Amino acid sequence: MRKRSSFDIILQILELLNEKESCKKTEIVYDINLNFKTAERYLKCLEKKGLIKLERYNNVKLYSITNRGRELYERIKELREIINEILY
Repeated sequence: MRKRSSFDIILQILELLNEKESCKKTEIVYDINLNFKTAERYLKCLEKKGLIKLERYNNVKLYSITNRGRELYERIKELREIINEILY
């Protein structure tokens, strides 16, 4: 099994948050198979760049994708489709 790149991990986080309205960190960790320390690093980076946001509801921390994050995810998805058409 090959190691995932940072690009792959970021894309998986954006994809998960695009599909769901919001997620707890635990959900993200289990759904995309990361440890908590690694997840925290990526989530902080994505939040800092304005691609996801962290909101608190009754002491529950929930992550969701921003419009900017959704736009980036859609562009990456389109680019991958084009590349796959060229290569395969």
